[in-house]
Amino acid sequence: MSYLKTTFIVLALCCVGITSNAQDNKEFVPVNEPDVNRPKLFNALPSQIPVSISSINTAERRSKSGTIQLVAGKKMPVTFNGTVISTTSKYDGAIETTIVKLADYEGATLTLSTLTDKEGNKTYTGRIISMTHGDVYELQKINEEYQFVKKDFNLFVHE
Repeated sequence: MSYLKTTFIVLALCCVGITSNAQDNKEFVPVNEPDVNRPKLFNALPSQIPVSISSINTAERRSKSGTIQLVAGKKMPVTFNGTVISTTSKYDGAIETTIVKLADYEGATLTLSTLTDKEGNKTYTGRIISMTHGDVYELQKINEEYQFVKKDFNLFVHE
């Protein structure tokens, strides 16, 4: 008799579970879709801008003054002017970062970082980004030369 009662309860629960519509949600949770119609900030600039290491070092040394000027490009020089909003140094100078609010590009910030390893070798990273525009520049080392490479905002920043 006990087996019959247990079997009936299990079958009843299975029927309730199968017919239940608790997981049928007619309303969908909104997904944060990237805005592909953001205006481009760097339309007038080339897709790659070569940057010399000496100009990066000069810009970082001058960062203490509150203003900065970074000249990039060989054939068509591009000047990035701005006001330093933050400088940090961590791990006894192994990582030094300067953040600059650019004057000529609305809402854009330039971030330059110098990473120094134990042997004294330096690696540079950086980006120019505006959270309201659709394009970004990232500092990359290509063929032993540093360049700002233009990228799409939605591919660079994942929301």
